[in-house]
Amino acid sequence: MVVNRNKNRTKLSTSSVEKNINVVNTVKNPSNENINKMEQSKKPAKRIIGTKIMEHVKLQPDKIIMKKKVFCLSNVKKCHRDDVVEFLQSSGINVITCFPVIKRTDENDPKAINNDEHSTMFRVCVEKKDEGKMKDPEVMLQHIIVREWKFNEKKSLVNKSTELKDYLTSFDFKFDVIAITETWLNTVNEDSIGINGFNFVGKNRSGRHGGGVGLFVKDDIIFKIRNDLMISNELELFAIEVGISSKNNSLIIVTYRPPHYSKKVYMKQLEQVLLAINNEKKLVYLTGDLNIDLLENYESYSSQLQNLLTSYNLKALINKPTRINIQKNSLIDNIFTNASENVTVCGVHLTDISDHLPIVACFKQQLVRIEFENRENQFSFSRHRIDKLNERLLSTDWTDVLLCSDVDAAFELFTNIFRVAFKDCCQISSLGKIKKILKQKPWVTTDFRRMLNKKKYLYKKFIKNSSSENFLKFKSQSQICNKVAVQDELIMSSITIILPS
Repeated sequence: MVVNRNKNRTKLSTSSVEKNINVVNTVKNPSNENINKMEQSKKPAKRIIGTKIMEHVKLQPDKIIMKKKVFCLSNVKKCHRDDVVEFLQSSGINVITCFPVIKRTDENDPKAINNDEHSTMFRVCVEKKDEGKMKDPEVMLQHIIVREWKFNEKKSLVNKSTELKDYLTSFDFKFDVIAITETWLNTVNEDSIGINGFNFVGKNRSGRHGGGVGLFVKDDIIFKIRNDLMISNELELFAIEVGISSKNNSLIIVTYRPPHYSKKVYMKQLEQVLLAINNEKKLVYLTGDLNIDLLENYESYSSQLQNLLTSYNLKALINKPTRINIQKNSLIDNIFTNASENVTVCGVHLTDISDHLPIVACFKQQLVRIEFENRENQFSFSRHRIDKLNERLLSTDWTDVLLCSDVDAAFELFTNIFRVAFKDCCQISSLGKIKKILKQKPWVTTDFRRMLNKKKYLYKKFIKNSSSENFLKFKSQSQICNKVAVQDELIMSSITIILPS
């Protein structure tokens, strides 16, 4: 979900920010080249895990950290997950978690998703030391298939951050808030993501891979995290409160319900959150992937969800499918709000950045912002500007530098002259030029752009007619484009350009 900024917004100086509101500051915007270097050089901070055991001290770990291994058990006669845990524990295997797996072919079948956690396939997480037992045929029952669970790290926000940045530059306006579901982040990689001009806050899934929700919030927006609305560790929900210039603040909530998570339990937890905010008289924007198809009016949970939201005066803004595949079209992503009268535009946006189509909404709303002073200037290093700088340096009188007897004073004099020339020749004065240069990607050649346009055409064709033939054509072209993009980016990243600081 996104909130569009209003041109006539109210601004506050940093000195006027109240102490009881969490303000997230940001560094000044560096130049485009420096941004790329910073992103490429980001590495997770090194850490150690303590091994000393002392029982009679107040300082104790919040949770036990252990090495884990995840496996998939299939070809199982339908049973409860507790039956799986009981058998594995009887074989001396320490089971950390066990979840029933919903097959992709049954994902949209209401009968296949049971709240009593029965299944014919299970995802089992065990301690690393028990890996050998899980792989031992003599430990496992006859005909039960065990294989390592392979995680699709391509879904991670870390691997999608570049595509997300490119996608955002395709709009003519700037977003204030960007909601993300299934971030696939953890304590190791959560610092590896970032969009210039935004702060990222969110909630990672604990105990296992996948999931996670978060928000990119514009760095000049005043907000505070509402931890009181995160009522359960299992509930993937994150909320912030944003200050606005009218009477009431706004609550922006992003949530994700995994397909295997009980719809009944999720609805009860969501109702607890809505009940908590009901008396606050705030503008509410609830968005995310609920994995409940609102196009299926005959499905009981679809009706229950709509009745629940309506009872709290929340209206759905999206009425078109947000996930389109060969089997069916479904509306499982949405934006719900009690301020639908403030909506200027909303809908589903066509792009292949994910298997879910992004949803967009803009609101007439003036957010309270921090007024940043002295934002760093943007510079261009085009051939024309560098040639202009060289000509300027050649025509500069360096006599004072050469005749200066003090080395330090001569160097300072040199850098002062160079900075003036560099700023005059390379600084970008026009905001329009800055946007244009930031969008430039040297590896996107004319041929590659044709390939990308063909991919977009095939994707639109698949959306209009979601046949297996159209899907395979789009997928084939998408793989070709991804391969070329990776090769070209590697070539560009290997070229080091030394620029003056």
